[in-house]
This record gives sequence, structure tokens and C-alpha cells, in this order.
Amino acid sequence: MKLGIVGLGVVGTANQKGFEALGHDIKCHDIKMKTTIQDVLDTEIVFICVPTPSGIYDRCDTTVVESVIRDLSTQKYKGIVAIRSSTVPGFTNKMIKKYNTLTLAFVPEFLKERCADEDFTENHTLLAVGTEDKRVYQKIVDAHGHYPKNVVRLSATEAEVLKYFNNVYAALRVTFANNFFEICQKLDCDYTAIKDAYIKTGKAVDMYLDASPELRGYSGMCLPKDTKAIINLLEDLNLNHLTLIKSIDEDNNQFRKTVFNGMREEE
Repeated sequence: MKLGIVGLGVVGTANQKGFEALGHDIKCHDIKMKTTIQDVLDTEIVFICVPTPSGIYDRCDTTVVESVIRDLSTQKYKGIVAIRSSTVPGFTNKMIKKYNTLTLAFVPEFLKERCADEDFTENHTLLAVGTEDKRVYQKIVDAHGHYPKNVVRLSATEAEVLKYFNNVYAALRVTFANNFFEICQKLDCDYTAIKDAYIKTGKAVDMYLDASPELRGYSGMCLPKDTKAIINLLEDLNLNHLTLIKSIDEDNNQFRKTVFNGMREEE
């Protein structure tokens, strides 16, 4: 299958390597390369993997994503446009209406920055495809070969919310762990022993719950910006009275940030 990738950052590169390993013919475009949007036009699917950084007032900046979509529309691209960049819920539907000659879907990624390549090929626990079109869904599923352990079709907006659900829930667990670590410090208790005992109840997976003097608040390029983006979404939806997610961000600001090898710090 001929596949295109726009944006060769962490996500785009993981997609490129993973799809190439499946035997697909991959065409790439990135502003750091001597390429243009024309280089990805002769493909069946284009995966948009460009950044969506925190913009003004910590809102998700989708400017680059839309510029790619606009370019594909101008070039009368005939394949499927799969948005992998994190976008505000409702963005894909807005693009579908605005660029109605394109076939658009939202396909979130769940890669950890420090091990994105391995996650794409070996730990691909879920492929979620945000589209109402069964043909588009099947084409995107087929492109991923044997990698996904689970596949699900959602609406584009549901898939966008799912991506934020995943990242904000991870931020919640990190913050929850740090709160209890602080309690244990005051009570002279072993937080890790307590956490390990709780995991044995089978009620939780042992992910994002570690905390120690060396392992504190979340950082990187995803959890901070996505948590802030959802805080803004709550405001846009007139849900300001819901304060849990805002408190995650506020509490995390009290902890020293943990940056693992292979991670970039939030700018």
C-alpha cells in the first residue's frame, strides 16, 4: 500500500518506520526536508503527524494541521486524510465541512515519546479510527497490519475525546500518586509498598502510579499541553464548575517535573 506521512517528528517517524516494516511504500513530507506536499499525493492514505502545540492561553494550536489539510485540498488529493495530531474535539468535523472534497478521519496515536518506535510496532494496544465511513475504517485498519491488538471505530469527535481521555487520565494518575506520596512522607510510610499492595487487588494497572524523591510530576510534550487544552475545553463548554482537571494541572505545578531519557521538556 502507498502511504504518505506529513511531519517527521516523534510520531511521524514512528509511523514511517512501522509502516515500512510492514512492506508499505512510504512517501514523506516535512518542512525540514527538501520535499513538498506533492511528494505525498500519489498515495492511498496520508497520515498528518504535525505538531499541535499550546498556543495563546494554553489552547491547542491546530494551525499547522489545517494548513496541511488546505494544501491537500488545493492539490485535489483523492486518498484518505488521517489526522494523527492531537486536535480539539470537533476540529475534524469542522475540517470535513470546510474541505468537503477530502475524505478525512481522526486516528489518534497512543505512543510514549521515549519509546514511540517500539510502541507502534510492539505495544500497539489500540487502533481507534474516527470515521463514519466503513470503507475508510477498513482501509486504515488494513494499513496497520498485525500491529494493533484491538481496533475500534468511533465518530471523529469521539476519537478526539479518546485521545484527551488517555492523556489526561495519565496525568491524573501521576498527580494522584504524588499526592499520596506526600501523605506517606508525612506519616513515615513506604509509598511504594502501599502502591504495590494495592495493585495486588487487581483494581488498577501499575502505570503512572510510581512516585519517589526522584520521580515526581509529569512533563514532556503531551500531558501538560493536553491537560491544559481540556481545561480550556471545559470553559468553552460552560463546564467551569468542574474543577478536577484544573486541580491536576495546579497540583502538578507544585512538584518537580520528571523528564525521562528520550523525552523533550514542555516549552
